[in-house]
Amino acid sequence: MTDEPEDPTDHIRRQMAGLNTLLKMMSPFSRAAREQKTELTKLQTQMDDLLAVRDSFAERYAPLGWAISDNMSSSVISEIAEMETDNGEARLVDYHLNPETLRFKGQRMKRERYRSWLELYESAVERAAAEDYFSSVPLTLMIIDGLVTRSTGKHAFSGGTDAPVFDSIASGPGGIAGALSLMGAQRGRVSSTELTLPYRHGIMHGVDLNYGHAIVAAKAFSALHAAVDYCDRALDEVERRAQALQQQRVPNLREIGSHVVAQAKEKRAPDEWKPRPPISCREGLGPDEAGQFEEGSPEAAAALYLNALTERPNYGHIAKATVDFLKRPIGQRAKYFREHLDGVAVDSWRVLSVEDKAAAVSEVAVHVWGGSAERSWSYKGTIHLINQDDDGNPVIRSEKGGQWQAIEFFITSMAAAGALGREVDDLTQS
Repeated sequence: MTDEPEDPTDHIRRQMAGLNTLLKMMSPFSRAAREQKTELTKLQTQMDDLLAVRDSFAERYAPLGWAISDNMSSSVISEIAEMETDNGEARLVDYHLNPETLRFKGQRMKRERYRSWLELYESAVERAAAEDYFSSVPLTLMIIDGLVTRSTGKHAFSGGTDAPVFDSIASGPGGIAGALSLMGAQRGRVSSTELTLPYRHGIMHGVDLNYGHAIVAAKAFSALHAAVDYCDRALDEVERRAQALQQQRVPNLREIGSHVVAQAKEKRAPDEWKPRPPISCREGLGPDEAGQFEEGSPEAAAALYLNALTERPNYGHIAKATVDFLKRPIGQRAKYFREHLDGVAVDSWRVLSVEDKAAAVSEVAVHVWGGSAERSWSYKGTIHLINQDDDGNPVIRSEKGGQWQAIEFFITSMAAAGALGREVDDLTQS
């Protein structure tokens, strides 16, 4: 058995292929197998399509100085795969210079490890918004230089991001290493030729003079955000490798036997469990009415979660009450949420509805809001809650040993609304 985990995407594709073969063998004898095979084939097609557009980006846009990254919009990547390259580059310029994109991605610069460059970043964004690219581009290159060197110990434009990072899109084909290699090319002669790439050496040494263009600034921001993704993924790479290795490990016979017994128990428990009728609160129930919620219920857990986000946030509770598949230390997670939510304060909240989706899964629709009179925000969305034990195994609501935990997607969406100062209603969109 190897001590190195398989790439998660390759592992999932291999597992899907094996399951598809098994379902194909069972299909002549089972309607359920045929239905599952149809659904699995759809998932395989979706994954293949996603990988195909990434490959297209790496082949067509990476050689031009663009960098793909983990937090880049998948819809934009799909869009430009269907476009002529010139039109695709124009779309990438619009995306990377969009003020809301820059403001949202800039939230990460408020984290402790990047905070030193926050003022430079805000200045670069401000200058880009004013179309002063002569100022914006050098500022962005300075940030890349500093944070990559600080994070990796190597110069950003001289191989600082060449080392592969496990399960990182920014570290793969079309990622940050290729972009910085292009931008780091030595430029010897004074030139007034119009640039389409932010050559770090030529710009910072005053020999490439005609760089003040939108496409140059956009590629600089593209590289910056890919560099942040790279450094973030490198930070917890050891934990993620260990988690992947554990997930991919083939269980021994005793573990298989224990799993079969547990599955049998789990199959009996849902038969005894019945979902409650959906609960709708027309006007919503806020902090003052939270005492009406049944103790141990998902809505009571959601109320505690929202209270922890309100006014002076309790990041320790937020960390404990948010699902973390990597099982990182609570202190580390609390620090992550403190940085992630920096500047986003919840003034109040209301629970709008509750629906039990499965024996250990419930959804609580909520409305939260905050901000100031000059820059208020609100978010309507769903907190997806799972009742699980300390090992991450689902626990039927009627069984002991479970704790309701929220999927992080809610906080991420809420933080985006708060950071952008917008009113977002994901309940209507869904």
